Amino acid sequence: MGFLTIKDSRLASVTLVSDDFIDYYLPKADGEYVKVYLYLLRSIHRNNSEPTLAKIAADLSLDEGEVTKALRYWSDQGLLNLSVTEKKHLLSGIEFLPVNQHPEDAGERETGSAQKQPEEPKEKAKTEAVAPAAQEKPAASAERPTGPSNTRIRQLCEDKKVEEMLYVVEQYIGRPLSPTDMRTILYFYDSLHFPVDLVEYLVEYCADKGHPNVNYIRKVGLAWYDEGIRTTEQAKAQSEINNRYFTIFSRFGISGRNPIPDEINRMKKWLDDYGFSMDLIQEAASRTIAQTSKPSLRYADKILTEWHKAGVRTLDDVDRLDREHEKNKVNKTKSSGAAPSRKDPRSFSGNFHERDYNFSDLEKQLLSSQNKAENSQDKKKD
Repeated sequence: MGFLTIKDSRLASVTLVSDDFIDYYLPKADGEYVKVYLYLLRSIHRNNSEPTLAKIAADLSLDEGEVTKALRYWSDQGLLNLSVTEKKHLLSGIEFLPVNQHPEDAGERETGSAQKQPEEPKEKAKTEAVAPAAQEKPAASAERPTGPSNTRIRQLCEDKKVEEMLYVVEQYIGRPLSPTDMRTILYFYDSLHFPVDLVEYLVEYCADKGHPNVNYIRKVGLAWYDEGIRTTEQAKAQSEINNRYFTIFSRFGISGRNPIPDEINRMKKWLDDYGFSMDLIQEAASRTIAQTSKPSLRYADKILTEWHKAGVRTLDDVDRLDREHEKNKVNKTKSSGAAPSRKDPRSFSGNFHERDYNFSDLEKQLLSSQNKAENSQDKKKD
């Protein structure tokens, strides 16, 4: 990946963050996206600043994919103009555009810089393509309502119900809310129309997970909104489902990541379609790891599907199947005439021909051989 040339089309000659950016864009943007934007903003006035995606990612403790998503997000918001190479559609330059007061209008503006946007690649690049037309689904946050205005926030803070809600939030996160924190919480209440009890449960849920910070709360809350969760009952039901998935993950020894859609579909089938208990899934996990030495949900799915076809409902049913399987193996071995796998070392089997010996004749042969040997030695002495 080549170096990136960053230029500034704004009037400011120093590193400044627009009030409109803070008021309208920052509350709804992912925290990692904000980090990338501010990093690039600072890079404009840094001497010999030609960062690569790899350097940006390393400096911000992100991976390059996250940096790429951030650039696409700010391009979709109309704050960045991304230039790409004609042949490989690789990112070659970044231009800051004026901050629009209303982010929902960002995609509708017709500016000169917007007309410079490069053509969309017709095929997905197999390299670090960062074309403005995102190759994956646009960020869901671009379709969400915008946050409340400063005037609206002042009005909300005069509401006794809102005041009590903010107090409860402060108790969970363990500190007073900053203006940005307050704007985020009120965004869920006023813009996304989360009822008070859902906002409070959201904060409680994140605190119980060990993440009593507004950034994490925002991520979880936006995910709930995108999933169509609008009540506390729906949130609790979804949380219970997620807990079941993570419990299964723990049975397989998987940690440190969320399940992907394919894994969720498999686990949902085991739990809902097959109606299997955690004990049965645990047994399948143990057999999978013993057989493959890795936590393969695909392999476990084959085991559980066979159990489902056999009408298994309990671990006793599994034991019954195991006994039937061993019995069928023995019967098959007997019917084929094959020797048993474990042999008595004292018995003769196979093609070995057992002989009958006359031990009296053997004794005479041994004595005769011995006499001949002694006679031979006597002759040598003479």
